[in-house]
Amino acid sequence: MKEHDIQKRIVSCLRRLGCITICTDMYLPLMFFGKNQKARLSYISYAKGQGADSGVSDLVAITKKEAIFIEVKKWGIGKTGKVIGRTKQSPEQINFQKTVEERGFKYFLINDPEVETELYNYINKIATE
Repeated sequence: MKEHDIQKRIVSCLRRLGCITICTDMYLPLMFFGKNQKARLSYISYAKGQGADSGVSDLVAITKKEAIFIEVKKWGIGKTGKVIGRTKQSPEQINFQKTVEERGFKYFLINDPEVETELYNYINKIATE
């Protein structure tokens, strides 16, 4: 399953659960620049000036009580029913996760359906407290 499709589903579910969702991927527009290296470099410089950093989670979900950081990685379900094709976090993403958790925030690495379900259960739990 493509990361983009997983993220769209997560955003839809989070919004139904009453969360504000923020996509933090300022590099997403690079896909529209094609092979125009000058434009790509110009946009990267612009994005960094606007606060874009490597390693930042894909999404931030804001509930009534807290902010939750969410990194989405692609995965699929094989013929045997097991999760396959997971991508890994970059060193910058691992460092960002560590920093976020050290500051007391919740961080979810969505790399299989069970973790995605854990995210929804966690949000439902804090919504009813």
